Amino acid sequence: MTAATGMAGYPDSVWTFAAGQYPALKSIAGTAASYVSTAAILLTDTTQSVENIAQNFTASTAHNVKWSVLMGGKTTTEGHGLTIEQNGAHFVLNGSFATDTIVAASGTASKYCIVKLAPASQFEGQGTAQSPFLLKTKADLVKLSKATEANKMSFAGTHFLITNDIDMEQDPDFKGIGYTGTASDYA
Repeated sequence: MTAATGMAGYPDSVWTFAAGQYPALKSIAGTAASYVSTAAILLTDTTQSVENIAQNFTASTAHNVKWSVLMGGKTTTEGHGLTIEQNGAHFVLNGSFATDTIVAASGTASKYCIVKLAPASQFEGQGTAQSPFLLKTKADLVKLSKATEANKMSFAGTHFLITNDIDMEQDPDFKGIGYTGTASDYA
C-alpha cells in the first residue's frame, strides 16, 4: 500500500499515491487529516504486521507528521516496548514483549495505532518453518504464555519447536499458550 503507483480498487480519480505513504483521498488533500491518514508505518519484513512486530521499524514523517507513544494518557518517546528516535522516524524495540499505542499527529489531527511487539531476540531461531523459534526451557514457555495471554499477541504463521521434555511443575505463571482477540478486549 505504500507504492507510488495505484492499486486495484483505488481509482486515480479519487486517490493519490506517493512512495512510503498510504493512499490519500484527493478530496482532503493538503489538510492535516490527509497528512496523518497517509503517514505509514514501514515494517522491514513482509511477514510482520502491527499484530506482531519483531524488528525495529520506521514511519513516514512526510508533511511534518510527528510520531509519539501514548503512556499514561500523555505522549512521549518511550513506551512499554519501544523508543522513538531520529525525530520520530525510527522505532527501536527494547527487547520486551509489549503492546504500545503509537500516535501520528499533525496540527489538530491525529491517529492512534496499537502495535504488538514480539522482538525476535526473545528466542533462538527465526520463527520460520526452516528455522523455528526454539523453546528449550520452562522459562521459554512461560515467556510465550505471557506474550499470548497478558499481551494478547498472536503468532499466527510463526513456527516453534519444543526441544526438550519440559515439566511445567504447575507453575502459576504459565497460563497456557494461545490467544484469540475479541472486540471486548479493546473496549
